[in-house]
Amino acid sequence: MTFTVGINLPWIDDQYDHDFGYNMTRKEDVSYDPKPTFSKQNFERYIKDISEMGVKVVRLWLFERFEGLQFSHGGYVLNPTTDMFMNLREACIIAKKYDVKFYFCLMDTWGILSDDLKDSINGDPRKKYAAIINGLITTKDKRETFLQAAVDILSEKIISESVWAVDVINEPDGILRDRSMKDPSNGNIDTGITFDHLIEYINDACNTIKSKTGHRVSCGIQREVFEQFTNRIKNSVDFFDIHHYDNEGVLPSISHLRKEYIVGECGQGDRNEKNDSKQKTAIKKFLENSKNFGYSGCFVWEYGFKGGDNPLALINSDETHRPAINEIKEFLKNV
Repeated sequence: MTFTVGINLPWIDDQYDHDFGYNMTRKEDVSYDPKPTFSKQNFERYIKDISEMGVKVVRLWLFERFEGLQFSHGGYVLNPTTDMFMNLREACIIAKKYDVKFYFCLMDTWGILSDDLKDSINGDPRKKYAAIINGLITTKDKRETFLQAAVDILSEKIISESVWAVDVINEPDGILRDRSMKDPSNGNIDTGITFDHLIEYINDACNTIKSKTGHRVSCGIQREVFEQFTNRIKNSVDFFDIHHYDNEGVLPSISHLRKEYIVGECGQGDRNEKNDSKQKTAIKKFLENSKNFGYSGCFVWEYGFKGGDNPLALINSDETHRPAINEIKEFLKNV
């Protein structure tokens, strides 16, 4: 079994929800033009650096907070935006140059009801976004239009050649209705999405993507709720994907699941503290433990970007390497 070491580069240059494609749903709610900010120069620098570490798979997000999608008034996806196609093709051409493939994630849950949305110029749009995500998850015909848009993207020749696998939704429990936001000034914001809805979406999405594109499929799930999902999605995913953050890289032994599994996200447990020592130890342990426990891959969170200062980023704001990158390089020498 080949062990895959990967890195998360979820959204580019901190431009969550409009890095690759125009965000039609955000246009009315922000004072700026939510057009894509994709920079070929920056992206190539990041991919080149990741490749030179010895890492050949990058987890990349596609439609976070509905970017790159055109919707009808009824909440149906009409098609991906043209710039989404063009920018992703450019990204894949760059990746091919450095022998890198992508683990594409189709949707993120956490940005739908994010607190930052309350700063909208036209009031709080979170109920609007909750209604959109409810349609794509719970309503079969709306879900089919979203999945067809994903299939169209993932089937394009240049993009298709760069696919390592597809994650159909990042940490699905983030939009469960019992996690609805209770906001004293704006009332409760309820997605209306149940656990059964999520299971139906994951299975449908996996089977659709797999049958129409031939790509391998999975779903990235937090360790805290991992066991709640596994038995109900095991027949549709090609492998399980567990996410966990812990200062010592502690991972569960899950050989009883009798299926391939990876660590799709990992890093230090103290997620708001920039600490080179903690990050270095956590990454080293996650890599070692995942290999020793029989996982088939480990994807570190996260690469970072120029000018950024995320506590879990592997690079500093000036793009110099933090010590954890040496642990990745050393591990790869021995795999």
